[in-house]
Amino acid sequence: MDAALATFDGIESRASSFGKNPPLPDVKAYEAILEVTKNHERQEFVEQYAKQMESTLMASTAKADLLIATFAELKDIESARRVFEGTLDEPVGESSFLLPPSQLSPGLSSTT
Repeated sequence: MDAALATFDGIESRASSFGKNPPLPDVKAYEAILEVTKNHERQEFVEQYAKQMESTLMASTAKADLLIATFAELKDIESARRVFEGTLDEPVGESSFLLPPSQLSPGLSSTT
């Protein structure tokens, strides 16, 4: 687990030397690190990375899908539901908007 966390945390600095666009970490990198945290049942890291994803250029629907699936697999249905309810319907043909975890009520800090 420690090696995976270190690799993920250093990905941005390594990726910039390759000129990756869009910048890393991207949805695949988050998917990988969330898989590791799920396998080790470390929900505190899921919440940490959910907050980090707020500032990324990832599509809101990708963020929401990834977080809903992750929380559901951890059997944290309340957090999965909060993410789902935090997505706002947009007109047909436009991406949905995901409220940042800090604005979801009552927040993602619940671990029920």
